[in-house]
Amino acid sequence: RAKERVSKSVKYRDNTLIELKKAQKALERARKKLETCQREMQQANDAVDRTISKYAEDMLIEPTRWNRFYKDLQNWHSQQGNIHFTNVYIEKNHDLSHIIPSEREAWIRQYKALSRFLKSQRQSRRRNQMEPHQVELLNRLGMVWVAKQGPGPEKWAVKYDMLKNWYSQHGNIQFANVYIEKN
Repeated sequence: RAKERVSKSVKYRDNTLIELKKAQKALERARKKLETCQREMQQANDAVDRTISKYAEDMLIEPTRWNRFYKDLQNWHSQQGNIHFTNVYIEKNHDLSHIIPSEREAWIRQYKALSRFLKSQRQSRRRNQMEPHQVELLNRLGMVWVAKQGPGPEKWAVKYDMLKNWYSQHGNIQFANVYIEKN
């Protein structure tokens, strides 16, 4: 009986090893098939991206709200050289002296409208609600998809140095809302 049990155990082990080898071969075939499918999918995605890039301008035929704003952005880009807008007080960051006073208000209105449009496009992209050709067209104009939060490292360092100077002169960091540095 012991020999029988050992013989059965050996057969069971041998059959298990055979099944394991078969499963390993099947797994390897599946891996190769998966790699082939992934490669083909990447090629298809690349073809879609090339097509979107090639025909993105053709998608502007319809007179939609988005297309009108994009055309305004194109005009702005050709005049100003960029589409970088900030939500801060416009006269503070832009020299408007070259703009005729009667046209200044229209310029400010357009600036604010385009700024809001770009903000909404960033939100739409984060929510995956934009068409690929829209992303492509905005990228062509130099769209910054992640708007800077805060003043940036250079401005921060300057403000920090001002705060250190204040502290060295006054011994505290309690000051009025308006600080005018004397040069």
